[in-house]
Amino acid sequence: KRIPLVPINASKSAKEFLGGQHYLGHILCYGEEYSDANGNIAMDIDQSLSNIAEEIIHLANHSKFINGNYVVDERIPKYIHFQTFEEVGDLCKEYGGCQLPDKAQSHVWHIGTCCTNEGDIQVVSSTYLYISLYIKTFYIQVRQTVTVQDNEFNTFSIKRNTFSEDAEVLLDFTAKMYYETIEILESQGYERQQEINYKVCIDVVGDEMKKEIEIGELLFGLQPNEYSYIDAIMTN
Repeated sequence: KRIPLVPINASKSAKEFLGGQHYLGHILCYGEEYSDANGNIAMDIDQSLSNIAEEIIHLANHSKFINGNYVVDERIPKYIHFQTFEEVGDLCKEYGGCQLPDKAQSHVWHIGTCCTNEGDIQVVSSTYLYISLYIKTFYIQVRQTVTVQDNEFNTFSIKRNTFSEDAEVLLDFTAKMYYETIEILESQGYERQQEINYKVCIDVVGDEMKKEIEIGELLFGLQPNEYSYIDAIMTN
């Protein structure tokens, strides 16, 4: 059972309560508190979201959808990332990556790709970096394809967008690339986002309804299939 930290307006639905802009600051700053089976209070909020809560609310309040397209108010300046571009560019040169076309919300880089074979298991991992155009924050992920061949030469492939301890064991090179990227960004004062599934509401021009989107989409233009744990399991 969730325990609200602010009064619930009886005229609002639970969905509106959790996603409404008026309450978003409280949720981001203090978390959505709830009781576990033992009656203990737990917190399910990423501290990095708390640190940029006001900026997220400000960006959401100055964003809108026009004919299905996401638009940010021109009064919200884009962040200048000169030093970051240079240092991330050096990383890409080292690991064979490159800058990709920007999304509406973020700069995007492919840092590099590593392929490792361990017996019948092949793991291909590509590291990607997203830096918000409007807030000094970033998201980093590793897209993996794990391929296994059994004794009958059947091939099983699992695609996932995550970085796990299993990958660290198999792919020391990928782990080095991954943590070097994080270190560079954090040394420049960037906040790393991990929990990007919290909801915000954006105005839809020409419609009285608001569109609910996840913070990952607001900050980086990420769609659910870009950060889901398992995209597909294929058998040949």
